[in-house]
Amino acid sequence: MPLKGININDPIIGDDTTQQEVVIAPYLEYWNNLLYLNQSFLDRIWERNDECGYTEHMEKYFKFPPPQGPIPTLPEQTYANNYSCDQFSSAYAAILEINPCFNIYHITETCPHPYSVLGEVNTGDYTPPGAQVYFNRTDVQKAINAPPTDWNQCVDGVFRNPATNKTVSDQSLGPAQNGVLQRVIEYTNNTLIGSGNLDMLLNTNGTLLALQNVTWNGLQGLQEYPGTPFYTPYHPEYNGGALAGAGYLGLWGSERGLTFYQVQLAGHELPGYAPGASYRTVELLLGRIKSLSEVSDFTTQSGNFTGTTPLYRRGASFGGYN
Repeated sequence: MPLKGININDPIIGDDTTQQEVVIAPYLEYWNNLLYLNQSFLDRIWERNDECGYTEHMEKYFKFPPPQGPIPTLPEQTYANNYSCDQFSSAYAAILEINPCFNIYHITETCPHPYSVLGEVNTGDYTPPGAQVYFNRTDVQKAINAPPTDWNQCVDGVFRNPATNKTVSDQSLGPAQNGVLQRVIEYTNNTLIGSGNLDMLLNTNGTLLALQNVTWNGLQGLQEYPGTPFYTPYHPEYNGGALAGAGYLGLWGSERGLTFYQVQLAGHELPGYAPGASYRTVELLLGRIKSLSEVSDFTTQSGNFTGTTPLYRRGASFGGYN
């Protein structure tokens, strides 16, 4: 069942086996109260996980600090090995049987498919009759000084073979494998990597596992699990189309110039699902706050919204605050 705009065999931050296959069984177990997969399927997934060496791989290498030395890359799932350990595709197909409107980027969505003015991304996304993609409107393109173009939110064919002009996947190594990520961290000493825990495609544990295979500023991987509470300021918000959560929304950790954070109720497009938390990371990047645990207001707002104002007390009376 293909995903529009995505080849699930493309390398992401490390390799697709690490990012998707190795970590999917624990992900299904963690979120199964939401996904609602039956026990016989979960039992078989774990059996195959053991058979493919994924359980052993996680137990050995998903540690903080990691074992020193390169973490071996497990075989990719291809036609040559009959996709026998393609746990990710098996999980995705099973979830779609239960929830045919499942969104791999944000796993809490259920039927019916929501409509987005930005157009279709997932196969099966709803587009009402006569709808026009917002950025394809002539008046919108004119207003933003964009040349006339056929705009799509997610497109195939970014990479092409110049000899044949046919679409190919990106054949380069991921930034965690080719030294690019190491150089960025060491050059800036102010690098942020984030993940939304409701994103099944780019699993948080897959990203962490890839980071444990990277050496920067003299050590390999994160030495401690990034488990410090991530605080997002309370704030007045009167625009119903731009609401953002507040309080403790996730976890974070920072070591040797790299900050890793995760937001529990965000998906693939983290700023769209948790704009307050995302804005807070920008404040950290710009040096406006000392850490993601700092309990203070947004630096661009005046006033006190952290627990002593009538606004807070009014909200607390309805049980609405952490």
